[in-house]
Amino acid sequence: MEGAAGAAEAEGAGKRSGGLKVKLVLTRGELEWLLLQLKEKREKKLEDVLGEIGRRREARRKGRSDAWRPSLESITEISEPRCL
Repeated sequence: MEGAAGAAEAEGAGKRSGGLKVKLVLTRGELEWLLLQLKEKREKKLEDVLGEIGRRREARRKGRSDAWRPSLESITEISEPRCL
């Protein structure tokens, strides 16, 4: 029971302090870039850096949709002669 009470206290403490819990899913390269940006440019906000990561992802996704794709044509079927 003590563990549940401790968890409830910790959760309540987070709410009182105005904290916000966020889960991020980043590639290793994005994480390295994020840490580098935050270390080098201390005046940049985390929100700005994460927004930039989102814009880079979107640009990369759009770049893939413009990639070469094979042109497909429909094949017309002809009827086979019936054998009697």
